[in-house]
Amino acid sequence: MQPQTSGTYRFGVFELNREAMELRKRGVLIKLQDQPFRILCALLDAPGEIVSRETLKAVLWPQETFVEFERSINAAVAKLRQTLGDSAENPRFIETLARRGYRFLAPVEVEGRPVAQTLVRVGGEAETPPRAEARPSKNKLLWPLLAAALTAAAALGGAALWRSKPAPEPVLEAVPLTSYPGNTDTATFSPDGSQVAFAWDGEKNRDNPRFTNSDIYIQLVSSGNRPLRLTSNPRTDTRPVWSPDGRSIAFTRMENFDAQDALPGRVNNWAGAIFLVPALGGAEREVAKIGAVLLELSGLQLSRNGNEVSGWSPDGHWLVSSVKEAADRPNALYLVSAESGEKRRLTSPPAGIPGDTDGVISPDGRTLAFGRVVINTEGWTASDVYVVSLAGDYRPQGKPKRLTFDNARIAGIAWTANSREIVFSSRRGGSEALWRMAVSGSASPKPLLLSQGQNATYPAISRQGARLVYTQRVAAGANIWRMNLSDPSQAPTALIPSSREEFSPQYSPDGRRIVFASDRSSARHEIWVCDADGSNPSQLLTTPLTTTGYSGSPRWSSDGQQIAFDAQIDNLWQIFTVSSHGGKPRQMTRDSFNSRPSWSHDGKWIYLTSARSGREEIWRIPADGGDAVQITRNGGTNATESEDGKSIWYLNSDRGIWNVRIDGSVAVRVVAGPVSDTGPSGVTHEGIYYFTAGPHSVLQFFSFATGKSRLILAPVKPLGFGMGVSPDGHWLLYSQIDREAGSDLMLVDHFR
Repeated sequence: MQPQTSGTYRFGVFELNREAMELRKRGVLIKLQDQPFRILCALLDAPGEIVSRETLKAVLWPQETFVEFERSINAAVAKLRQTLGDSAENPRFIETLARRGYRFLAPVEVEGRPVAQTLVRVGGEAETPPRAEARPSKNKLLWPLLAAALTAAAALGGAALWRSKPAPEPVLEAVPLTSYPGNTDTATFSPDGSQVAFAWDGEKNRDNPRFTNSDIYIQLVSSGNRPLRLTSNPRTDTRPVWSPDGRSIAFTRMENFDAQDALPGRVNNWAGAIFLVPALGGAEREVAKIGAVLLELSGLQLSRNGNEVSGWSPDGHWLVSSVKEAADRPNALYLVSAESGEKRRLTSPPAGIPGDTDGVISPDGRTLAFGRVVINTEGWTASDVYVVSLAGDYRPQGKPKRLTFDNARIAGIAWTANSREIVFSSRRGGSEALWRMAVSGSASPKPLLLSQGQNATYPAISRQGARLVYTQRVAAGANIWRMNLSDPSQAPTALIPSSREEFSPQYSPDGRRIVFASDRSSARHEIWVCDADGSNPSQLLTTPLTTTGYSGSPRWSSDGQQIAFDAQIDNLWQIFTVSSHGGKPRQMTRDSFNSRPSWSHDGKWIYLTSARSGREEIWRIPADGGDAVQITRNGGTNATESEDGKSIWYLNSDRGIWNVRIDGSVAVRVVAGPVSDTGPSGVTHEGIYYFTAGPHSVLQFFSFATGKSRLILAPVKPLGFGMGVSPDGHWLLYSQIDREAGSDLMLVDHFR
């Protein structure tokens, strides 16, 4: 293989510039070592083709170099997969072919010069055509003829391969169908594909204007007019499914549900029932109770995992829903009569798991597809896709067949019109995206290539009109803003903006760099650093600590050489340290819940918030490792050491700012609450900058000289988490939510 010498490759959300030796993800530069970079270039030069390990050996090392190349190639490919968020078990980009080599799976767009042509010999490896000698002997006259014959054969073979290779899948254009404030999700098409019904929580309840909850709406696909509201109930209505005759819409009503009661990282139960409402509006009718609705709250996202109506039978007589028969039984899929509410079991999941959900019957009525939910090793719900054959009366025939083996959360399944394939949302690639798969199981799922396909859930496909609609979750858009403390009359400016969430900014001790947390490169929050003017952002850890965890609360050591941060490991937050230039993190705690680290001025200690005593208190641990020492006894979080190193400022359980000596004695409240969770992060030699808590948070400054607080700034938008003051006291950084979290409906026309 002769490598291309220049050009830009684009695949998925990545862009590789060979000349600049840069790899970017959604425009953000990410680190990739030399050998993995060269392997990626070699694979991109021949997308869809097998690149042998011998070829990679020649790419990485000259012939006279002696290395244990088998192990070295394995390590380099593993690092490349980590950077791309890929896996050997379920590859999206790099497929391993045992004893043969590797193949790049995703479509590749190339700009620049074309790949150099090579002579292909029978073994499949590339070499330069042999040159005839200046004065060939009689015997050597055969070699040019043989070379010409081989060249012609290679050209014919290459042409045949080119004709037989399938064309790359086109990228489907996805456009916003809704852009309302709040959450619009779980859409369903009318039978002719001209309308969608969906759930939306953006309007006030008509009976109680102070209450906002999710209700059912319908809207024309081709119109930008305000949607028609079908339900208005103080309880949450969700997951509409349009009947085959177009006359009614079924939906799930969550009884006695309030999202404020959901517990993070826990499965929560509320009663649910199926209702019908006329598609033109009118009186609702309860069809049947379906037991508990299982929900899981992770960060800002509320994920449904069961007990919702999810589809109709093609004849319109039955609804498909997950039903919980008893508290100690898993959810099973049932047919529920739309007329009488009679229930007929479809699946029998094994005991000890949450159960089956997202059941949908194929348009021809012969197959049921569904997700089977389990609890994974990290304590979160995960699921895979199953199918089971149905008889003419929709009774299951045989045992369900498992199609995927990802152990990743499924969020909605839809059938194509020909009943041969399904489109489903899964985290099999690391974040929620849409995948397409034949129900025969003859091939692995393929990613659905969408122009805006990130955070995609709950797909629906029209039976007429060839349309696809799905929910796209939009995270809260928090930018890092900078304020001039020397002249507070100047308006703050967005220093580190993005379309994602930026928070927890901190200046380095020399004021030249900023560390912060961001989810700009993945669905997780990671640690980033940039220059003091916001330029040159780079991810500090190119390999996440876990595939599902989050990192945050970064703090510089006093010499600027290390950064402490917290990260979620096995559903618990722990403290880590890492070089400020990157490298392998060091785990400092392993017990209980530990978060919000900060350094002592001498660099010998790390303060942290820990629940090891039964509630959150301030502790400190030696920076070189060792036993933790408790400081506070009456509750405390967010510690910052005083300039003289004799005490700490912290946020007490009464939400006020307190000061306590290092030995735990003489605890004094200096600022009455409520203070925001950021706490006393902005400590200077003259006083403390802090934000008040509440919907109208303001920036205050507590002066050590006067013992009083004064107003500094009243932000016009809600605040994110974290703040920091430059070492010279000239600048203040804070996180501001410039776009609230929510979700939109995305539409793809001409879907096949």
